[in-house]
Parts: sequence; C-alpha cells; structure tokens
Amino acid sequence: MRRSRHIDRRVPCYVLAGRVFDELSNLVTHPLNAVLMPACARARADRAELHRLILGLYRAARLVAFPAFLGMAVLAPYLVVPLFGDKWEPAVPAIQIMMLAGLRSATGSFTVAILRGVGRSELPLQLFALGCLLHLLLIPSFAQWGIAGIAWAMVG
Repeated sequence: MRRSRHIDRRVPCYVLAGRVFDELSNLVTHPLNAVLMPACARARADRAELHRLILGLYRAARLVAFPAFLGMAVLAPYLVVPLFGDKWEPAVPAIQIMMLAGLRSATGSFTVAILRGVGRSELPLQLFALGCLLHLLLIPSFAQWGIAGIAWAMVG
C-alpha cells in the first residue's frame, strides 16, 4: 500500500509538467501552426515558394520557441515552488525534460500542417501510430526512473 501512495503523489507532478509544456506550446508554436496549413495549400503548386515558406516558418519558430523552452527549463527550479508550493518540487525535473521536448516540437509540430497543406493527409495518421508504438516500447522501460523517466520516454 505504501508504494501506491508514493506513485499517486508523483502523478500530479507529471501532470503539472505536461501542463506547463502544453501551455508554453500553445503560446509559442500554435499561432504559427494555425497559419501554416492554409499557406502551404496556397503555395503547394510552387515548390520554390513552398520551400521558402517552410524554411521561413522554421526560422521564426526557432527564434521564438528555443529561447522560450530553454528559458523555462532554466527557470523551472526557481518558479515552481514559489508559484505552486513545496509539494510540487518533484515536478521540476520532469518540466525541465519536457522543455527539451519543446525544442523538437517547436518545429516538429509543423509536420502535420505541412503534410495536410500539400495534400498528404494520410501521413499524419501513420506518424501518430508510429509515435504510439514508440511510447509503448519506451514508457515501460523508463518508468523505473519515476516521473523523470516517463518524461524522457515522452521526449523519445
């Protein structure tokens, strides 16, 4: 019984880490993502324009997202306890790890919008299935390291 209470305390910390990641992603990458699919659909006939559009968007995302996610990773130890309280301190490593995932998602989140914009809407489903399979393989292996291990599995 003692082990289950220990796990129960970690679950909210992992949820907090996921929530911080989601909110920062919503602020940083989603506004760019909202304009990408229609822009790709308009430029799909002109490969040079499509290429220029995608590269420009990736540069803009890196310019905004990389400092935001890295900044949150650095600031998490100083913000979590004052904002949420001492019981949330175990969430700090998971938040920091998930912010590293934000570096990937800053540009990786555009993949679905680009594929849909150029008419390849079947590929995002295949990518999603591959990601689910990867999580099924990684999560049990990394779970032994607690919420930080689960966060690393999610990064993978």
